[in-house]
Amino acid sequence: MGVVAWECLYHSHTIVPNNITMSLTYSDSSTLQGAVQHLKYISGQDSLSNNDAARLINMAMDDYSSMAMLSGGDWKFDSNSSTTNPIATTPVVSGQASYILASSFLVVDRVEYINGSDTTVLQQTDRRDSSRPLSEVYGTGSIPRAFDFDGNSISLYPTPVSGTIKVYMIRPLTHFDGTDTTVQLGIPTIHQEFIPLKAMQKMGLRLSDGDYSRVSNQLVEWEGQGGAGGKIRDFYSKRDQTKGLKLVPTNSKAKN
Repeated sequence: MGVVAWECLYHSHTIVPNNITMSLTYSDSSTLQGAVQHLKYISGQDSLSNNDAARLINMAMDDYSSMAMLSGGDWKFDSNSSTTNPIATTPVVSGQASYILASSFLVVDRVEYINGSDTTVLQQTDRRDSSRPLSEVYGTGSIPRAFDFDGNSISLYPTPVSGTIKVYMIRPLTHFDGTDTTVQLGIPTIHQEFIPLKAMQKMGLRLSDGDYSRVSNQLVEWEGQGGAGGKIRDFYSKRDQTKGLKLVPTNSKAKN
């Protein structure tokens, strides 16, 4: 099983409202309004190198992604600055059951098998739930019905002979390097304060000063506690307002 080339699908159109406020950029030395500049401002570390700033901000981006990706809302998380959809395809190799997933496939939301004009939504299975090998459970045939994750690969059952695999994923924010400038962070403007603040917390681990505790306390508002709560998770779990709210009737009978 060799390396599989997954192709992401590009956006066809972008809806841009009037008077849109763009997300904070990574770095902007001309206006001093980038995330790097704000990190230096709030930390007082004016001599912070570009490489150190990139590393700290990338770690903060990873923390943000971890919360947003697993928040459980129907409207799935993705970077606002992505030019592709979080959907990838790869052609089937005849007789090959397993395919290596790209490193960006941290969370897989849906897997489909496409053969011509027919699309089959595959059901997830797990070899631990069966006393027999999955290849025996699902037998032979050209149309797969199920898939199983194993490490960084995905296996289809039964093994297909042709067609295309289509994977819907939830991916993390893209990392920056020290030479990036006015690239957008890719998060909502109402959350842009979190990235420099989280980066400053990580910086405080090295500096061992009083700012670490102060910043950590302020981050509770964003991150919650114990892996739950916080403004970021709350936003992504509730931002889909197109689904109607359900009215739950109460028991109107008088209690004896």
